[in-house]
Amino acid sequence: MNKFRKIFSAVTTAAMLLMSISSVPVSAEIDPSFYEDFEPVDMGTVQVRKGGIKNLKETLDFEIIASSADDDSVIGLRKSESGTFNYVVEGLENGTSKAYVHSLYNSTTYIYTVEVSDQFSTDLQLSKSELSMPVNEKGTYNLNIVDPYDDSWYNGFKGESVYDDNAEWVSDNESVVTVEYNGRLNPKSTGTAAVTATLDGVTYECKVTVTEPFYQKGDTNMDDKINIYDAIAISKHILNIKPFNETEFALADYNGDGKVDLHDAIGVAKAMLP
Repeated sequence: MNKFRKIFSAVTTAAMLLMSISSVPVSAEIDPSFYEDFEPVDMGTVQVRKGGIKNLKETLDFEIIASSADDDSVIGLRKSESGTFNYVVEGLENGTSKAYVHSLYNSTTYIYTVEVSDQFSTDLQLSKSELSMPVNEKGTYNLNIVDPYDDSWYNGFKGESVYDDNAEWVSDNESVVTVEYNGRLNPKSTGTAAVTATLDGVTYECKVTVTEPFYQKGDTNMDDKINIYDAIAISKHILNIKPFNETEFALADYNGDGKVDLHDAIGVAKAMLP
């Protein structure tokens, strides 16, 4: 019984300690001695435009218990507000400051040397200056404001995306394509449109062309997926119950031999497998 009481007491004490630590808000004032056992990790230099915001790598917001800066007139630190899990640094004034981000999850203090300048904004650009997309590809194309001199990759583009809640995205022809707050494109009809992002007084433009819908081989009913209905349609064509029109025939010719037969039906059946 005494052994059980000791275990229960230890578990209760540990739980209360964790609750007290987890209740500490980000950027709260904590006794510096709390971090003495944290492993310091030098994250190198980060360049941020004055008035801009940039993602800090290796920081997940559910891990962070506090942050601080050598000079909080030069930089600010906070969670990203753009739907990511990242912590961000904000450039306030030209200069250099150390940023310390403390992670309870792995007992690590990430140390960044942050350089702020109003000259960095001239290096930014959109991830694409021209983009072509089929009208049935909704929510799969994204534009990002990136730094072309950054060797990292984000969202398939070289140059880490610049996180800035103040970027304004606009399409000049919303009947062709609309754009969301984060640069995600949603095609509406065939045609062209200019999509722009304005950040820190600088406007970046991408020419977007929306084309006729594209469907993968085997998608005979053009519903953007290959399933049992496509296999049934091929069977009906083979049995001459319901022959395909020219467009349907081209999609049903799965192996590209100019015919729609049992081999195509087998190919579509295999495509349905996970």
